[in-house]
Amino acid sequence: EFGLVSDQVNAIRGLFSGRHLQVFTSGAEWMVSGDPLTPANIQLNRQTRVGSPVDRLVPPVDVDGSTVFFARGGRSIHEFAYTDLSDVYQANDLATLARHLINAPISMAYDQASRLLHIAMADGTLSTLTIYRAEQVTAWTRQETDGAFRALAEAEGTVWAVVERAGVFMLERFETGL
Repeated sequence: EFGLVSDQVNAIRGLFSGRHLQVFTSGAEWMVSGDPLTPANIQLNRQTRVGSPVDRLVPPVDVDGSTVFFARGGRSIHEFAYTDLSDVYQANDLATLARHLINAPISMAYDQASRLLHIAMADGTLSTLTIYRAEQVTAWTRQETDGAFRALAEAEGTVWAVVERAGVFMLERFETGL
């Protein structure tokens, strides 16, 4: 057990184990380090001040070594990436040109084979981000279906969606080439 000493009180909204233990709070993103990580030598460093939503829990997702999370305002998605040169994490906004596609995200899943990050919104719409980090390529699109997307998950390389159609919930998967 340890405390995050900050100038404000923030709820912890997510944890992610990557290069370092990453803590996502309602007001900032933190890096937890120590070698080895023990209560006696734990180090906490605030990295960015974006913050995560407090009204819903959308766990962060690993995308090619960076951690993708939603900002507390619900209109942007950020890539929490470590930079060796500066020895810090940065939170680059991936939705700068796609604000119209991001509105109150409730679920996301990453298809590593297709390099697609699917994001379900509270209104049932689905936005998809094609992302190639090494080439610095990001491309957004909206996916449409006869129904509403309610949840997403990835299992063994397959992305699954819970879709509500005419009051019935269906478990469906994405297929390429159709």
